[in-house]
Parts: sequence; structure tokens; C-alpha cells
Amino acid sequence: MPITPQLIAEHNLSQEEYDRILWSCDLNFVRGEDSFVRAQWAARPLVWNVYPQAEDAHRLKLDAFLERYDSTLQARDTSSLASLARAWNGAGDVGSAWAAVKGEFTSVSAHAQAWASALWVTPDLGTSLARFCLTRI
Repeated sequence: MPITPQLIAEHNLSQEEYDRILWSCDLNFVRGEDSFVRAQWAARPLVWNVYPQAEDAHRLKLDAFLERYDSTLQARDTSSLASLARAWNGAGDVGSAWAAVKGEFTSVSAHAQAWASALWVTPDLGTSLARFCLTRI
């Protein structure tokens, strides 16, 4: 059975239950910024379906994320994953982009795990701000 927003809403899933769904999938397609963050922590490849915004601001947000997320992937993998994300958001051919990602899925999956690991050791915003302020005092 496919996991849809309606299924989640009908079953009134807790955050922990939703996280378990993200962790159990090989690839997550998410929408919304909270789900986007949770999907990154799930250590699985993800495609973010960004909510459309005026003046295509959502495409800028997607491109900024992809640039940072893909910066440590091999060039071929970066291209395939970014192409799928852009296509899923209306800028490209989903079929050919999906085929490319499938061919590189092992390395794309390994990258998602490495990305999540890096997130866990990154200081939280409060800690980072406090450290920044201490350097200015």
C-alpha cells in the first residue's frame, strides 16, 4: 500500500510513527519543510517537493539545498539526483531522471547516510549562536 498524506492523516500518525515510515523507505519523496528535515535525518535519499512560491522562490530554495547536499557526491551522481529533484518539481523529465538515479542508487544511498551523520555532529543553532556571540564579546 502506498504511503500518502491521506493515509498519514487518516491514521493520525505520531511523529515517531512518521519517522519510522521514513526510515523504512529506500527513497523518500517529501513535501513541506518539516518533512524535508525529518527525511534528511532518516539517512535515506530524498526528493523534496517544494511548495510553490511567488517569483519561483521555491526553485531557489531547492537549488540552494541541492548545491549543498550534492557537493560531496561524484559529479554523475550529483547530476542524476539533482535532475530528479528538479524534474519532480516541474523542471525536467521525471522518467529519464529516475532511470539515472536508479543506476547510481548505491552511491546516492551511501551519500544520504553520510549526510545524516554529518547533520548529527553539527552544532544546533542555539549553540552556534552562543559560540558566535562569545567570539564578539
